Amino acid sequence: AQAQLYRLDVGGARFHTRAEVLQREEGLLSTMAGGVFAADVDADGYAFLDRDPARFALVLHFLRTGVALLPQDIEGRRAVFREARYYNLEELALVSRRPVPRSWIGPSVLLQVHCESEVVVYPHRWFSIRVSTPLHKLMKIYCEKSGFTHTTDCFFFDGHQLCGNKTAADYGMKDEDVIDFELD
Repeated sequence: AQAQLYRLDVGGARFHTRAEVLQREEGLLSTMAGGVFAADVDADGYAFLDRDPARFALVLHFLRTGVALLPQDIEGRRAVFREARYYNLEELALVSRRPVPRSWIGPSVLLQVHCESEVVVYPHRWFSIRVSTPLHKLMKIYCEKSGFTHTTDCFFFDGHQLCGNKTAADYGMKDEDVIDFELD
């Protein structure tokens, strides 16, 4: 069976994607793809969304790849954050949120958790975490979001098994470093 193709007109720009892409993250788009509510559909079969097409392209890229392409400027990040909130995409909202002044929370780091087995490649997940936060919190959230049984012995950084009680600072982690989750 061929996957259903969705046609979207977002603020005058046309996008094509499949249902499984729109359903990768719980939110407005997954609800729409599930047929729970009817959207305005034109004669050509395009569902209309009155949103910013440039920001929607970033949202769609995130759903397709699991990677958030974020603007470097604060206003651009705020705009992506607002779109993520509108579409109820929690993970994208988390990584694109307006940075809190470091003096309030201390330094933070943006980390990617990567998981693949010999058979399946799972979506990459991004986490913004304070460098002083124990990594077991990130590990628990990753497992919950990905549907894995929580276990801390499957996380590795630079080829070394991570200790959940240690922090990103303990390992010298920097923005966009990758933590590997290895399935047994």
